[in-house]
Amino acid sequence: AICVGAHIYHAFFKKTKKLEVKKPSDYNKRSVIVVTGCDTGFGNLLSKELAKIPGLVVVSLCLTAAAAEELRTWGIHSVQCDVTKDEDV
Repeated sequence: AICVGAHIYHAFFKKTKKLEVKKPSDYNKRSVIVVTGCDTGFGNLLSKELAKIPGLVVVSLCLTAAAAEELRTWGIHSVQCDVTKDEDV
């Protein structure tokens, strides 16, 4: 998961840590990305940066309701979920 996250981070932010979006039509309007571990740290940052891409739907999975609510203020679909529990997934 860390390798995939690092690859996504590098692909979108490169060395400048800024989005490199050429034009909104480059993205399928139905594209959805799910990010886990979004309470703090890398998952939280990645969700917020991906949410800036027009046409991309971001779904963030958080352990706490407070973190999920905070991400909703960014226009991110966030869910309180523990991916280690089958009943949550």
